[in-house]
Amino acid sequence: MTTKLVYPIFLECCKYTQDNFWKYIFEDLAYKKTPYGIYIYCNYLCCNYKNKEFNYKIDITKDSKVLYNDIYNLFNKRFELLSEKDKINRKNLFEENSTNGKTKNINNVIYLYVINMKNKWNLPIHQTKKLLSYIILMSLFKVIIPRKLEDNYTICDNYIKFKKNNLIFKKNILENIATYSYSSSEINSKQKMSKFWNKYYQILSKSL
Repeated sequence: MTTKLVYPIFLECCKYTQDNFWKYIFEDLAYKKTPYGIYIYCNYLCCNYKNKEFNYKIDITKDSKVLYNDIYNLFNKRFELLSEKDKINRKNLFEENSTNGKTKNINNVIYLYVINMKNKWNLPIHQTKKLLSYIILMSLFKVIIPRKLEDNYTICDNYIKFKKNNLIFKKNILENIATYSYSSSEINSKQKMSKFWNKYYQILSKSL
């Protein structure tokens, strides 16, 4: 290592990041200082770690932005050198992708079922929304498995009775929860519902 400026182009690379961690990495590279596990040999950035090996020629004639992107991707993706911001971004991206993937798949199945039932039985919009709430609740409480709705539209027959312009909720979802039935104009409960049910039912109803 040296305190002599060897690669001035790396100082130019600093302007392409707002992350101080990477600014310091490129400032150090300008003085031929490398992160632990990486070294410079004959103008090549090298790493011999298993499954992370690379040899990258430092071409000072390259555009500084191209050089920055090349080395950042090499260090970040290949060597897995991460700043705190990188770690947070990766965590958020992973959680977002995991959640969205599952949610989108489940929601698509439920929405398709509800739309088909709406069309088949000519349900008014407010009933369609209530049906959607009910199906989501059954999914949340593990009464039904949404993915099975794709192949078996009769899976809800034990819980919902469909009629033209009308539907009836005919079976409890949880123990001691009231059976609900309603027509196009009103909803009538036969017994008091638990607070637990009310909480979820109200939240979902307001969100639709």
